[in-house]
Amino acid sequence: MHNRVRSALPAILLAVVVAFSTTSIAQATADSAGSVHFVRFSEPSFDQYLESPSPSMRSWINTHIWRMGVYSPYFNSMTSWYPNGWLYKDSYALYTDESVASQHPEWVLRDGAGNPLYIQWGCSKGTCPQYAADISSQAYPVVDQPGQGRTVSRLSRSVRRRRQHGNAGEQRP
Repeated sequence: MHNRVRSALPAILLAVVVAFSTTSIAQATADSAGSVHFVRFSEPSFDQYLESPSPSMRSWINTHIWRMGVYSPYFNSMTSWYPNGWLYKDSYALYTDESVASQHPEWVLRDGAGNPLYIQWGCSKGTCPQYAADISSQAYPVVDQPGQGRTVSRLSRSVRRRRQHGNAGEQRP
């Protein structure tokens, strides 16, 4: 009896995989040829259309912008009329102009010489607005924003495990 089940298992698994793959292919090809899905990030220059939009502007945005990268808490009240936002979560930036980096210097990632490392974004005139957080540090909190805990916690545990075993931070050519 067990041998029959065991020998039929690959055929059953193949049938399940084929059934699910054809379903997802049908859904993926539901758009007509040449259909464009426009994606953009909400940024200050777009605020004029988001802050107090008329019903016709809301409709236009929902019709023409397939997805929009949005930021919490700024966009929270707008999800009632635009539910297709992709929430941007900053899981490892420590902003240089906020007190948290000076209060917790042990959270800042540093190079071999002890210099702070920065996230290469928004940099100008030899400075950057964000330190890279050392998520492998036992001192770094694994939950620093609501809803972010599992991702940061899982990532932190993985990096910490690699560092303990001596293979974190390897340089690649």
